[in-house]
Amino acid sequence: MDYKTTTFEQLRELLRNRYSTKWNKFDPEVIPMWVADMDLGVDESIALAIEEATRNYGLGYPSLSLMDELTEAFVDLYADQLSGKIDRRLTVATTDVVQSIYIAISTFASEGDGVIVQTPIYPPFLSTPRLLKREVVENRLIVDDDGYHFDLEDFAAKANDPKNKIALLCSPHNPTGLVMDRELLSEIAKICSETNTLMIVDEIHAQLIFGTSFTSIASIETDADYVLCNSATKAFNIAGSRCALAAFSSKAVMNRYDEVPFHLRGMPSNMGVVATIAAWREASSWLKGVIEHISDNRAILRSFSERTNLFSLPKNSHATYLAWLAFEDDEQPWKTLLDKAKVGCSPGIDFGEVGNFHARMNLATTTATLQEALSRIEANL
Repeated sequence: MDYKTTTFEQLRELLRNRYSTKWNKFDPEVIPMWVADMDLGVDESIALAIEEATRNYGLGYPSLSLMDELTEAFVDLYADQLSGKIDRRLTVATTDVVQSIYIAISTFASEGDGVIVQTPIYPPFLSTPRLLKREVVENRLIVDDDGYHFDLEDFAAKANDPKNKIALLCSPHNPTGLVMDRELLSEIAKICSETNTLMIVDEIHAQLIFGTSFTSIASIETDADYVLCNSATKAFNIAGSRCALAAFSSKAVMNRYDEVPFHLRGMPSNMGVVATIAAWREASSWLKGVIEHISDNRAILRSFSERTNLFSLPKNSHATYLAWLAFEDDEQPWKTLLDKAKVGCSPGIDFGEVGNFHARMNLATTTATLQEALSRIEANL
């Protein structure tokens, strides 16, 4: 696929198939730019790893040696690329980052306890505590002309409430693209250590960084308890592979997490394991090209925003392939975009009450498709 020239019509013919949630949600004339699923294929090494497994009787249960290889790839990813130190003995494989979050919240907080989240926030950060009968405690991000900022004073106040047991962090932040620097993350960890608040840190977008550097919780010297969750699924476009890992700050934290029965936690499939190993071991050149392409798309969107003034974007967004669009006079812009321009974005309200007047747009598509979407928006809004 040519990332620059493949048109919406060509992309639709390729991706509107029996497999895709993203491309089958809307009518065929709608450009789907909602769920965090790329339109950019996968690296050949990933495809070959899956093919090799299917042709060599690899559809059974993963071997212990293969799971060890997965753990090694995870540890090496942090050591070599994310500047984090992970103890291989303090890791657990699961099928999904959100599943890991469910397990951690249900393990470390009781019904009625508070879970602190930074809104606007990835929708499962709101639904997971509620479904588990825990209270969502909003630590709203501060927004100004530069973009979004962590409200450390408010966070400290809420962490000091003994009812609030967990700080659930999305780092980098989805949907705003906020990247927490070392100083901020250290302050958050210090507060959590002092208040005995467990940190659950979702780092799934850690490899999708633009114009800055990423800081992992695993690189911070801290006494705070934490569960770090990550997966290759977002950066390498293998969301359906169902493979993730959790890393822990201590043996005591892991032991509590491990109290959840193995069969309730689930186990990654061979397909997910070999795809993840290939992604982290062999697909770095592919990812570099994808990041360059998405960076170009981010620049196209920003230029469009500044020229048309139809919506604004946070200036300090430096992560993810997701854009957080702010509209001044439209409380439900996602509906307007869909009804008038036939562009399908994620509703801002799904990210919390502060998401009104917002929509989230997925930029991991071809340049021609993005330009078609922007042309429709300009012509119809």
